[in-house]
Amino acid sequence: MNKILILILMLANCIASAQVKNTQLKVSDNGRYLTYADGKPFFWLADTGWELFHRLDREEATFYLSDRAKKGYSVVQAVVWAELDGASSPNKYGNSAFINNDPTKPNEKYFEHVDFIVNQAQKNGLYIGMLPTWGDKWNKKWGNGPEVFTPENAYIYGKWIGNRYKDKPMVWILGGDRNPENETHYRIIQQMAKGLKEGADNKHLITYHPMGTCSSSTFFHQENWLDFNMTQSGHSDKYFANHLFMNINYAMKPAKPTLDGEPRYEDLPLNFWELKYPEGWAKNPLNVPDSCFKNGWFDAFDVRRAAYMAMMAGACGHTYGHNSVWQMWSPGFLGNIPVKCTWKVALERPGNIQMGYMRKFFESFDWQKGIPSQHLLFENWSSSQQYNMALADAELSFVALYSSVGHEIKVNVRNLKSKKLKIKWYDSRKGIFFKEEQVENRLILNLTPPEKNMDWAILIATI
Repeated sequence: MNKILILILMLANCIASAQVKNTQLKVSDNGRYLTYADGKPFFWLADTGWELFHRLDREEATFYLSDRAKKGYSVVQAVVWAELDGASSPNKYGNSAFINNDPTKPNEKYFEHVDFIVNQAQKNGLYIGMLPTWGDKWNKKWGNGPEVFTPENAYIYGKWIGNRYKDKPMVWILGGDRNPENETHYRIIQQMAKGLKEGADNKHLITYHPMGTCSSSTFFHQENWLDFNMTQSGHSDKYFANHLFMNINYAMKPAKPTLDGEPRYEDLPLNFWELKYPEGWAKNPLNVPDSCFKNGWFDAFDVRRAAYMAMMAGACGHTYGHNSVWQMWSPGFLGNIPVKCTWKVALERPGNIQMGYMRKFFESFDWQKGIPSQHLLFENWSSSQQYNMALADAELSFVALYSSVGHEIKVNVRNLKSKKLKIKWYDSRKGIFFKEEQVENRLILNLTPPEKNMDWAILIATI
């Protein structure tokens, strides 16, 4: 082998090594947010594409991932051993995840498809928030199962899959909509986490996805393998105060980043598990009569409010979900929950697009330095349906505000070290700064929204 070829190979290896290192995420020194390897803040904006590996073919997956990147998402949360008949129905290419449902016998053909999607995500600058399995495979409780994981095979599988993807832009998410209920459950999760850490040479962060209205901190906050907390605020209430989970996690020691990993989904019927559907609806979940949905549906306003409230309470990012997208529903599939449209149509739904606007607002200032600052508000409007919230940095160089229904906001700005302030109103629906003005710092600001009966974000900065 000549010297030039050797130099080329060495250079290629150096570039590959640098690319791998640059994909690694870390927890910030203060334990409040996530960063890239170089310390730059990482904004977690995820989509719950739970059935991505199971229900989409390669062309569909490529389209989906490209769309997520274009709309400002940074993470896709997806499940390897899926919830919707993941053990009994194969993927689009006729391959099941495991041979005889044995976690120690992965089906290479299935994982070649997973490889393709992971690589496509990387090409689009996306991270995969990968769940090695949905929770019904270790705590059936409901769903299809089968319940096959033990502490022993959880470790083996964790180490294997961790090693397979150790050089990819990845975050591991354990749990899968289940809480541990006995010692065996705890050991399964702990051993899978141990396997992942060892298999991936500690290159990836790990979190935990619990059941609805629960947080990972309840079960695992003190575990060394849990790098950041994830809550599931759930799908039961349009006005559920998901920011309270952030408040609780923010106050815990040691400090760990926190986010809402499954809030209310756009176009999802409220309390869907309580509703009575007509016989045979699952074969055509698109045409279930409106009379079945006595509680209504979550809409774009509901998902916007959950996102801004969580961020204002100190979250390190947010996860969006759409009822059609998490199922990757299209004609020919049985429905798990009634839908309003196919997954491709859902990519253009307003809340879906407005999550990118939300990220744009927070990245217009040093959001990662923000500290929940409700004490700056004279009137908190913290009823079940109306919220004003505040986030500010320690130096009070900025104050970010959110008004869920367009109330007047009275803000204490006496400690802002500037005689003049810049106030910018942000239209959360359109993703634009609607109005900007400069005012004298008069210690107390009375802010009147440009339009009432809608939500607004506001940025106050010193001049």
